[in-house]
Formats: sequence, C-alpha cells, structure tokens
Amino acid sequence: MKKYNENDPLAYVHLFKTAGTSLQLYFINWFPKRYIPHRDFALEKKIECTKENIEFLKNRTLNPLPNPIFFGHFNGTGDYTYPDECSQYITILRDPFDIEVSAFYYGTDTLNRPYCEGLNTVEDYILFSDFHYSFTKIFTKEIITMDNYKDVIHRNFIAIGSLKNFDKSLELFKNILNVQNPIVLPHRNVRKNKSSYVPEYLREIHR
Repeated sequence: MKKYNENDPLAYVHLFKTAGTSLQLYFINWFPKRYIPHRDFALEKKIECTKENIEFLKNRTLNPLPNPIFFGHFNGTGDYTYPDECSQYITILRDPFDIEVSAFYYGTDTLNRPYCEGLNTVEDYILFSDFHYSFTKIFTKEIITMDNYKDVIHRNFIAIGSLKNFDKSLELFKNILNVQNPIVLPHRNVRKNKSSYVPEYLREIHR
C-alpha cells in the first residue's frame, strides 16, 4: 500500500454498515482541525469535497487547510463524488453478507421500519439485495474487478482495516496516521437484537 503523506488530503471511504459512524468519532477526535464531513445528513449540508472547496480550504486567509481529511460515503456520482485532488484513501471492510444482515436490522431496530419497503424479513432482504447492490462500484474512484483489485488497492490506499478486528484496525490507523491520542470511544449503531436468527443457507446464496 502507498505511504501516508500527511501534507495531502485524505479520504475515509465510509462503506455502509462498517462501523463508520463509530470511526467518525475517532477521526473527529484525532483531527479536529482537519476533519471535514463529506456530507452531514442531519444538517443537510452540501457536499464539502469538490475541487472548488479543496482549493478554497488551501487558499483561505485564516487557517488555510492544504491537507483536509474527508469522511463519508462516496459512490462517484452526484452528491457523493470522490474528492478530485485526493489520491490516498483509508477504510474498513466487512463480510458483505454481514453488511446485508446488519442493514436489515438497522432498519427494524433503529429506523423502526423495514430498510426497504416490502422486504419484511431478513430472508426477503438478503435475496433481493444480493442482486441489486455491489460495493465494488463505490470502493474507489475506479471500478474494481477481480483482475485489477490488487493494483487499485496498492495505488490508492494507505490502510484497510477489518470490522472483525476493529480494535486492531484502530491501532493500525493510529500508527499509520501518527495519532498520539489513546482515547477509547463507544461504538455507535450497534445492533440491539443480536440473538435474531439468520438462516445460514442465506450466506451461501449470497456468496
């Protein structure tokens, strides 16, 4: 993977249901003057990582910011375009099946409604989502395939963590980003109903 350059902008790619809300708190704490949300849904802020905004941050009279850290969801289009001048990325990955299960229960436990209308059981949701969604389209600015993924990762990422090893991933990020603050923060959006039964055959179908 590429070596981290603290003088250049960095983008944290928040993949859906990969503890990004929890990680966001760490980045705010680690880099309070550099952290910039890609988009704040609660405040309905407009996109913050356009080329024009990066230039503004670099050249503003008070507190110029040549090396912002953008944090948020990206998919390359519309309000979620990747930063034009970002050439280094960091993220956490998770088993795609576990992401889908977590998404379903995020809807039922947190939103108090099915995440997708008409998909009222985890079976319905998994069988539907298996055909309509792919994280390979939102991982980087480039479309990632089985042929190019190693090259894309090594060319773009300074580190990739694993949700399964969240604490170790935090340590990895702190070391690579030269973070000195040892703060430990609570995890956010943790599923309450962990005992919910998920038929194992769905994992094989999803795979």
